[in-house]
Order: sequence, then structure tokens, then C-alpha cells
Amino acid sequence: ANSGAGISLNKNSSMTMNSGNIIDNTARNGQGGGIYAETTNTFNMYSGNITNNHAVWGGGICINNTSLNFTMYGGSISDNNVSGNKNSNGGGIYVYQANSVTFGGTAKVTGNTLDDESESANNLYLTSGKYVTLGTEDYEPTSMKIGVTLANGTGTIVQAGTDYDYFVDDYGIDYFAAFKSSVSNTSVRTI
Repeated sequence: ANSGAGISLNKNSSMTMNSGNIIDNTARNGQGGGIYAETTNTFNMYSGNITNNHAVWGGGICINNTSLNFTMYGGSISDNNVSGNKNSNGGGIYVYQANSVTFGGTAKVTGNTLDDESESANNLYLTSGKYVTLGTEDYEPTSMKIGVTLANGTGTIVQAGTDYDYFVDDYGIDYFAAFKSSVSNTSVRTI
């Protein structure tokens, strides 16, 4: 398959993942080895595993819709890989376009790689100007861990306040999140 080798979400569909595994899929020349979400309204992940998938962009998941709301409150996206283009990114999740991307609870996006000579960490890739929000109430982060690669190297990770321990720079440096009440005043720097 060129995109969405495991699952291709289109035609204004919605998906909720409560358990199960999406494993061993390859989008040979395209996006979303595990899941490609293009014309989807919502994709909610509460549990399950997206593992050992491969694509050029978004080894585990590729999100490519300005109206998509993606939430991940549990489960694991791990051991996925991207390669095939000098601009390949998003071993775990590639966020090209989205209305909102929300993480919380026990979500884990770790151990995903860019297939280069050093097998570089490449987990959640946020294109320029993209950020995530954190779950609230029943879905506040507890043991969440998200590896992050930013298109510009540094920039906004979260829309509003967070404990920076939930986010780890894919290059090995923790992110420190300094935040104010609006996105335009939010800043994130590496330490």
C-alpha cells in the first residue's frame, strides 16, 4: 500500500481504538505504515499497540487533515520506523495537519526511529506551527512519555501548562516548558 498500509481512515470516518494491535505493516512509498488519517474527523486511542510499522512519513500514524481531532490517552506507539526520503520523519507519529492533537493518561510514544546510519530516535514529529494539548479531568497525564522532534529544532510543544517530564527531546535533551495563558505566549526551550 502507498498510504495507510494497516488502516486508511477516509471519507469523514471516525475511529476509536480500545485494544488490539496494528503491527507489521509497510506503506512502501507513502504515509502511515500503521494508520493514515486523511479525511477523518476523530481518532481516539485509549489502549492497544501500534508497533513495527514502516513508511516514508509516519511509521506508526500519519495525521494529514486540518479538521482531525486526535487524542491518545493510553496504549503504546513503539518500534515503528521511517525511511526512503531525505525528509522522512515521524517514526511514531507524523503530524502534518490537524485541528487538535491531545495526549494524556498513560500514553506512550517511544522507541520509534528514523532509518539512518545511527537509527536516530524519531517519535512524534510536529511540523512547523503544530503543538499538542494535554488531557484534562479523567485523562490528565499520569505516566505519559512522549518523544518529540520539532521541525524547527525548538518551538512550542504544548498549548498550555505542563510538567516537562512528559516530553523528551528525541535528541536526548529534556524539554523545559515555560507557559502562559495563550498559545502565542507559550515558549518551549531545550535545556
